[in-house]
Amino acid sequence: PDNKETADIYSNMARAYAKQGKEEKSRALFQKAFGIYCRTIGPHHPSTVKTKEVLEWMRQDAEDKTSQPTNQSRRKEQQRSDDSDCIVS
Repeated sequence: PDNKETADIYSNMARAYAKQGKEEKSRALFQKAFGIYCRTIGPHHPSTVKTKEVLEWMRQDAEDKTSQPTNQSRRKEQQRSDDSDCIVS
């Protein structure tokens, strides 16, 4: 069900996967949590904001590893600045 407690569980699982170096699994769970937070507690709640920051950090870290942002990531960056607070790549 879509509620804050479910999102909290996804977020905690994502942190555990991140500590194990399982970035793709971690990112997927953070994205699930972020979507639920946006729908249930809104874009300005601290849990939503923190999860968005983590996802943006993960995206930036992945770009840094490739050392060259793609055209798609540039478009998403522009979209983030143009759209609502609940959009993240």
